[in-house]
Amino acid sequence: MHRVFALLPPIVLLACAGGTESRVIDRGAPVGDTGAPQPQDDALDTGDAGGVTLGDDGGSGDSACTLDDLQWDAGVRRSDDPPDGSRDQLHEGEPVTAVGRVSNPCDGPVTIEQPERCLVSGFDLVEVETGTGRYQALDCYESTRQTELDSGESAETALDWGQLDPGDYLLTAHFAVDGRVATTTFIVR
Repeated sequence: MHRVFALLPPIVLLACAGGTESRVIDRGAPVGDTGAPQPQDDALDTGDAGGVTLGDDGGSGDSACTLDDLQWDAGVRRSDDPPDGSRDQLHEGEPVTAVGRVSNPCDGPVTIEQPERCLVSGFDLVEVETGTGRYQALDCYESTRQTELDSGESAETALDWGQLDPGDYLLTAHFAVDGRVATTTFIVR
C-alpha cells in the first residue's frame, strides 16, 4: 500500500546507528558479494554530484541514455531478505534495512561518476502520523569513482535501521549523484 503525502510536520532529527553496505546487483544477484552485511569501509559503490557516461552498447551509437533514463528507487526490506527485494509492509520486531537503488534499463552500459563509497549520501525516515523522523548521513569522500552498470544491472546502498515501532513511514534516499532523491512509503504492523 503506497500513499502520497503532500505536507509533513517538521522532522525531528535523531542519530541512528546501523551498518551500511553498497553493491552492484546483476539482475537481482549480488556481484562478488555473499549478501552478508559488511562494514562501510568495504563498500563497493560510491556517489555525490556526479555525471553519467554512456558505454559502448555495440549499436549505432545513437543511444540517448542519460541520468534521467536510469531508475532511481528507495525501498525497505527485512535484513534477511535477498538484495533485490523490497517490501511495502513489515511486522513489528523485524529488522528493517533502508535501500537506495539505481537501475539501468538502457540497452547498453552506463557509467555513473560519484564520490568514493557513496551512491546514497543519506536517508530520511519519517513516521507520518507523528512527523518524527531520523536522518542518517553516510560518509562520502571528495575523490570520485566510476561505477559501470551494464544493461539490466543495479547498484544500491543499504543501511540497517534496526526495528521500528508500528506506523506508516516515509523513506527518502538522497543520492549523491546529481542531487537525485527517491521516496517510498511502507507500513510496520
